[in-house]
Amino acid sequence: MQMRMGISTIIGTAVLSVTIAVVIPQGAQAQLLPRGGATSPATSTSTLAPEVTVRLNAALREAWADLPGGAAAVVIVPGRGRWVGTVGYANQERKRPLLPSMQSPIGSVSKTFTGMLVLQEIAAGRLNLDDRLNRWYPTIPKADEITVAMLLNMTSGIADYLNADVLGFAEELMVDPKRRYVPDDLIAQGAALPREFEVPGTAFAYSNTNTVILARILEKETGQDFAALLQSQLFDPLNLNRTFVDVSGNLQAPHVENYSDVFSVNPSLPPVGRTTNWSQSVTWAAGGLASTIDNLGRWGQTLGTGRGAIPASTAAARFDHCAPPGNDDAEITVSYCLGVIAVRDTATGKFVTLWHNGRVFGAVAYVGYYPATGAVVAVMANSDMAGPDGEAVSMRGKAAIEAAIPKLLGL
Repeated sequence: MQMRMGISTIIGTAVLSVTIAVVIPQGAQAQLLPRGGATSPATSTSTLAPEVTVRLNAALREAWADLPGGAAAVVIVPGRGRWVGTVGYANQERKRPLLPSMQSPIGSVSKTFTGMLVLQEIAAGRLNLDDRLNRWYPTIPKADEITVAMLLNMTSGIADYLNADVLGFAEELMVDPKRRYVPDDLIAQGAALPREFEVPGTAFAYSNTNTVILARILEKETGQDFAALLQSQLFDPLNLNRTFVDVSGNLQAPHVENYSDVFSVNPSLPPVGRTTNWSQSVTWAAGGLASTIDNLGRWGQTLGTGRGAIPASTAAARFDHCAPPGNDDAEITVSYCLGVIAVRDTATGKFVTLWHNGRVFGAVAYVGYYPATGAVVAVMANSDMAGPDGEAVSMRGKAAIEAAIPKLLGL
């Protein structure tokens, strides 16, 4: 059989069409879920103007589109106020409302944390953007030509182990949700695939392998575990007390249940099931973190400015090393830079948004910083399914919030 599954990468959505074998899950919780309705729970707290709050509440409900699970979002505008909204369910079966305090995976937003750790090492002089990959992984093809900067901005050309076999990984996790993947094995899988392009540094190709390599470089250079580095260098200093690397598949209470339609690969199962207890070691440093909407909102400021993590000069230098633009729009330029996606006004060269999104089995997320006003927008949802326009809730939420309050975001 064939299944088409949209996998959010960075700019737009990469859609895979693959042939798969049927696997009977032994540890997965697969079941048909009731859809949301007009009476589904929704909450918000806000210090923004009442009319703005009304628009944001409507934007979040529009973005959710009555998909399984629910969604949470935060908007922070310095000098104006803060809004936090939720809609839908943390537990669909028991009709438990989703609350802002609840933890969920954040997918590739994790890459922004890994990238920030690398930038800290660069700012301290312990790593250099020009350091070559053969210093740590000499057997990877073209390792002597690939730099740390190329790993950070996705121009190394190393293939993506995950999206090359995304449904194969899903099948394995259906059988053994707690399976622990070894980072060096994932790297070896990516390195064994055909390169995305021949000459490193000349093109853009999104690859989870790049970020896993960066985290292993951090471990080799510091002698510390990746999770411990995150805790001491970012989580503790920034008071991100509800963010961690979920390799165990054990989210910290209170948390949501996570829902995915990846179970439809097996026609004998209901098409939607729970992935709450799935180990995130399959993405590790590239997508294995879990967080809350409050923590993501706090992280958005650091993502945009570097404040609290790296010097201002290092934060600015991120945009001197960007991949070739990923769009043909004459009005804006979208580029993957050092651990962050940058959107610029082509005419003025000014930044419009600095952001990243993420998607793993059963969860999606987005966090963005808006330089014109210093605003932050973050969106999370506990299902990976797309709305009627083919977009996941995180990117639907981004678009709906930007449309609701463009002036507050400087758009």
